[in-house]
Amino acid sequence: MSGKPHPFNGTEGVVGLTRWIEKTLGLENANKIPWDEFKTMLTTEYCLDTDVHKMEIELWNLTLKGDDVDSYTN
Repeated sequence: MSGKPHPFNGTEGVVGLTRWIEKTLGLENANKIPWDEFKTMLTTEYCLDTDVHKMEIELWNLTLKGDDVDSYTN
């Protein structure tokens, strides 16, 4: 990135982050960002480590009891 990037305060949501990336990198370069790198940028900007850890623990502890799929997925 050359020069000073456009300001971003994190309150604009995913659409705001996407537009900020487009303004900062240019649309062509923004579209070249690999999906994994984009996910990392989103996670870093919007998810606290503690929240991610809680979601991971919840996912690891999911178990299907019998055939009660509704309880498992809700």
